[in-house]
Amino acid sequence: MSQRTFVLVTTTGPDRPGIVQELSAWILDLGGNIEESRMARLGGDFATLILVSGGAGLADALERGRAALEGGGIAVQIREVSESAAGPSEPVLRYRLHATALDHAGIVQRITRLLSGLSINIVAAETATEAAPFSGAPVFQFRMEIDIPSSVGIRGLRQRLTDICDEQNIDFVLEAV
Repeated sequence: MSQRTFVLVTTTGPDRPGIVQELSAWILDLGGNIEESRMARLGGDFATLILVSGGAGLADALERGRAALEGGGIAVQIREVSESAAGPSEPVLRYRLHATALDHAGIVQRITRLLSGLSINIVAAETATEAAPFSGAPVFQFRMEIDIPSSVGIRGLRQRLTDICDEQNIDFVLEAV
């Protein structure tokens, strides 16, 4: 059996119908298989993060074939990666954290500074700004899944989040997955 390799393909470009079909066909034609992906329209652009698996020469094949996509206005980055990163050094608890506030600068930074300081790993995160019903005021939403080390007390984490969120007028929900 040949060696299986993993490549992270990151793309950005102006949003239009057919991008995902083009990317998936390009990957398949070059001998790759999509293992995981995150794709989103951000502003007027469409961005992807795609973990691709394939044979030993996959990264080189994708690199040689990237011009086909770039000619269509899609910027492509290719990087060979390990199948999985080393696991956490201690057991973790998976939680969801959802924060909501009237939009203002610093929401993401304040919350992530706390998490980072406690060695809490963000596994997935998503932000969006939406108009509030009735008033139309911009409301910022921050949703994430986090891995909390077993050495971090949940009650203490909730209190520290409460302190930050009260100071910044942010509402939050922290719940076990």
